[in-house]
Amino acid sequence: MSINRQKALGEEAAGYLQYLETLPGLKAEVVNLVREDLECGLSLEQVKTYVDKNRDIKCMKLYSRCLRSGYGMDEIRVLLAEEAEITRCELAVEFYNRGIPLEAIKKAMDETRNAMEMEMLLQKLLKQKEELVRPEREVPPYAQQLLLQIQEMVEQIHLQENMYGELKRAISILEASKKEEDERERLRQEIQSRDMQISSQQDELNMGHRKVAQQRAEIEKLVKEVESLKETITGLEAKLQEKEEMMKEMNGRVTSNTGVPVYYSVPVVNQGKVVGRVQVEHTKRQGNAPKGFWAKMCGALMPGQDIVKKVIDAGLDEQQLAQVRAAMEKGLTDIQLNRIINPALSPRKMSEIIDLAVLVNQNQ
Repeated sequence: MSINRQKALGEEAAGYLQYLETLPGLKAEVVNLVREDLECGLSLEQVKTYVDKNRDIKCMKLYSRCLRSGYGMDEIRVLLAEEAEITRCELAVEFYNRGIPLEAIKKAMDETRNAMEMEMLLQKLLKQKEELVRPEREVPPYAQQLLLQIQEMVEQIHLQENMYGELKRAISILEASKKEEDERERLRQEIQSRDMQISSQQDELNMGHRKVAQQRAEIEKLVKEVESLKETITGLEAKLQEKEEMMKEMNGRVTSNTGVPVYYSVPVVNQGKVVGRVQVEHTKRQGNAPKGFWAKMCGALMPGQDIVKKVIDAGLDEQQLAQVRAAMEKGLTDIQLNRIINPALSPRKMSEIIDLAVLVNQNQ
């Protein structure tokens, strides 16, 4: 840059140009455009508003053109909208220079989809404007009045369009508010549903606690019943012991000089009930105790103590207990009874085993 031009621009502007020349990626065409604008009288602040290495050079030239034409920033923001294509921006600047109002240009940019539609709409508006501003000498008085009425109607239409735009924006706001209200209602219902689920789960939890308490009470009751049953067994064992002593005493009194067998009917008691009777043979044999009597007594009375304990420990159900009682009534031996008292055996299988044991005993 020559010294004269540097002096004409001022030290600050010249320093800014030198700074632009050192920026990497900034085209020389941009530097030349800035220099021309500064030389044309634009301020440094105005120039800095469009200088951007990422902005297209066409856009910067159009921005410079608007600044040179004296457009304010509000006008430039409408004419050079950032989201608009450069072709549409060029059309906006062109028709604005030809007298189309800024509001009409903004509306055309918003309502058209491409540059062709925008140009057709702006041409139509320009034609209407030119028809309205023809020299008065060419328009008859009645036509002038008609044109004034038309102009008023056009202004009313524009006003109504603006009102329609405002109404449309208000409706959009209301729709957004309605959506927010619907969302709040949905969230409220969802929270209410969650509360109901939590309440239902709490009720189920409370019911579970009650069931646990009931089961604990039932367990305690069963423990007490087991203790009572143990006491009953102890009592039965004492009674059996008394009966054994009684039988020993009876055995000492029974004698037979001829050796003829004497038979006794001895009751078999279980849980305080007579479940059967056993025929006991007694024969005096050289002063010894009758073996037949003792054999049957041991088979009828003594094993009963172990059988009752085993039945309790095995935890048989009612049908299995009925089969065990039937086996005792049919005279199965202690060994046979011990094999039958098995919770793994079904009642039907126990019945078949009992019948088989009876047959075996009959054949012996």
